[in-house]
Amino acid sequence: MGLKEKLKILADKQYEIAKKELEGKSEPEGLNDLSGILSEIFRKATNDCQFRRIETGSDLINESIPLQLMTQPTALRDLTIKELEPKGTNSLPTPFNMPLNSLVDLARTGHLYLNLMQYDYDNDDRNEQFFKGQIAETLEALVDRLVTFFPDGTISSKIYIMSALRKPVFNKMIEWTEGTSLISSAKTPSYLDYYQECLTQIIDAEAACREFYSSGNNFTAEGIPMNWRGRTQENYGSAFHYAYLKSASKMIKRDFKNEDIDIIKSDYGFDTMILLCADRGKKWRLNNTSSNLEEAARSFAKLAHYLRVEHVLHTVQITGAWGCVWNRPFNEYLSFKEVEGTFLTSIKDKNAKENNSFSKTPEFQKFIATLLKNNNDLVFCK
Repeated sequence: MGLKEKLKILADKQYEIAKKELEGKSEPEGLNDLSGILSEIFRKATNDCQFRRIETGSDLINESIPLQLMTQPTALRDLTIKELEPKGTNSLPTPFNMPLNSLVDLARTGHLYLNLMQYDYDNDDRNEQFFKGQIAETLEALVDRLVTFFPDGTISSKIYIMSALRKPVFNKMIEWTEGTSLISSAKTPSYLDYYQECLTQIIDAEAACREFYSSGNNFTAEGIPMNWRGRTQENYGSAFHYAYLKSASKMIKRDFKNEDIDIIKSDYGFDTMILLCADRGKKWRLNNTSSNLEEAARSFAKLAHYLRVEHVLHTVQITGAWGCVWNRPFNEYLSFKEVEGTFLTSIKDKNAKENNSFSKTPEFQKFIATLLKNNNDLVFCK
C-alpha cells in the first residue's frame, strides 16, 4: 500500500468517525459547548484512550516543542510542506527544528499529535505536493511509524487530517441552523458551497494584492498586516475562514449577542466586503492602472485581515484546537481584541494559572534532554 492510499484511507476513516459521532447530537447553546463533542471526535479519530484535552495545547508558532511541553504535556502541531522539506543539500528534514526520530518518540509516547495541515480532503490535485521526492519519502516514513492499520479496519494514529475532521462538524452546524440533514444527503456540503462562493468573488482582488505586495508595497500603515504567523494570506485561506464563520454564525450570535462585533451587526457582516472585492478586482482586470491595482489589493487585504481576526476569535478552536487549549502567542493579545466567553488562552496565562507538576518531574526533564540530542536520522527513512 503506497503513501497516497494510506493517507486516503486515514482521511476517510477520520471523516466517517467525525460524521458518526455527530449523528443525533442536539444543538449546543453556543460554540463553547462544542468543546466536549470535539474532543471526543478527536479521541476516537486518533483511537487514543489516553488523550486528555485539558492537558493538550494547540500549535504554538515559533516556539520549540520541548518548550511548549514544559507547560502542556501534549501538543498539537501543524506538519506543513515546509516542515517536511530538507533544510539543505544532502540533509534530512528537521521538522520544528527537531530530529525526525525525536519527533516520532514524542508522538509515540503520547506527547504530540501531527496535523497534516495542507492535505485537502476534497481536492486531490492540491495533495500532489505531498507525493514528490524527499517530501514523500519523509512523510511515508512518519506514517509508517505513527499510523497503525489493523485487520479489522480500525486505525490508531498520531497523525490527523483536519480537513477530513472539520467537514462533518461545519456541515452539522449548518444542519442545526437550517434544520436539514446535509450530512446524510448526497448534496455537496454547504460549508464548501460557502467556500466556493467566497473564492469565486475574491480571486481577482487577491491576485491584485499579490502583485501589489511583490512591488514592495503594503498596507501596514493602515493597520493591515501583510501576513499572519509568517504566512501570507491566500485566497483559499480567506475563503475557508469565511466558510467557517458563516457556518457557525448562528452559534456565534448566541455566544456574543451583547458584543459589538462585525460578524453580528447584520445577517453576515463580511458579505459587503466580499462584493467590494469582486467589484474592485473586476475593475482592475478591465483597466490595469496603478490606482485600480491598489484599490483591489486593499479590498482583499482588509477582508483577509478581518476574516482572520474573527476566525481566531470564534472558530479557530474548532479547526486548530479540537476542544483543547488554544494557544495564542502574547503578541497577538496586543493586536487582537479580547472577547469574554471563548476558551482562548495564551501559554503564558496558562503557565501563571496552573502549576503543572508534570513538567517538573526528573523523569520528564530527562526525557526532554534526550529528545534534544541529535538522534541518528541517517537510518530514519527507508
